[in-house]
Amino acid sequence: MGEEEKTFQAKDLVEKIEKGKLDPAQISGRYILVSDQSMRHWSHDNIIKALNRLADAGWRPVQMSSDPSGAGNIIYVLLERS
Repeated sequence: MGEEEKTFQAKDLVEKIEKGKLDPAQISGRYILVSDQSMRHWSHDNIIKALNRLADAGWRPVQMSSDPSGAGNIIYVLLERS
């Protein structure tokens, strides 16, 4: 059975994939939302890693937005299974 979660923190997603605990191809559903918060302005290494791993598994970004307010810059990416 596929992963039922539909929203992911980029850091957690990358860790699960790298440790073999999650196969991005096994995530169920057509859409997922991935977010990342950077405490250093515009340094989103985890979201870049997550997007690359998801793209390799057939996911493509369809929408991206950011919220620079608050303690850190938050970026959101909506992905669709291609």
